[in-house]
Amino acid sequence: MPVSPSSPPAERRVGGDAVFLVLAAAAMVCMVVAAQRTWSSAVRTEQSRAQAHALHQWMVQAGHRPDDPVAQACALAPSGPREAPHWGDCARALVAEGGPLAGVRNAFSGAPLQVIARCQHGAHATFGQIVVGRRVAPASDAAAGHGTAAGLAPDDALTHPLALRLQVCDSAGYAIDVADLAL
Repeated sequence: MPVSPSSPPAERRVGGDAVFLVLAAAAMVCMVVAAQRTWSSAVRTEQSRAQAHALHQWMVQAGHRPDDPVAQACALAPSGPREAPHWGDCARALVAEGGPLAGVRNAFSGAPLQVIARCQHGAHATFGQIVVGRRVAPASDAAAGHGTAAGLAPDDALTHPLALRLQVCDSAGYAIDVADLAL
């Protein structure tokens, strides 16, 4: 029986089906890999948030520990900036032996956790780090603003009143708010 020229040969149709199945399987593998990477990043971000939340709890209770040297390094002075501790001393005490972040590892890199001034988009060194910044009130005409945070410099004096914002850097280097603290 002769084959009509308009009907495709069976071999061509099977070959097309095989290409489709290979492409579909490749797409599914890519989706599984992307989902796994997204899940892993989310878990690490939540670990970083938990670390920042633990620091927040420590900072809330630090004023009630007068004989703790780390708490003293971060204690707020009621008077002028000359007599007040500086943020650089406090930040070093937080990660030093006996501090609340001593021995804590960065969830993304496994390196020792650091307290930094700000997150940097795309900078792998900031992923998972904790940011402690001075909370800045929103402009009066801001529609929904809850304010922003300006990084603390090492020589910033820790004086009353002090409003802080704790953040963590996610896997893209963006800041995620964890807690606000008014001291």
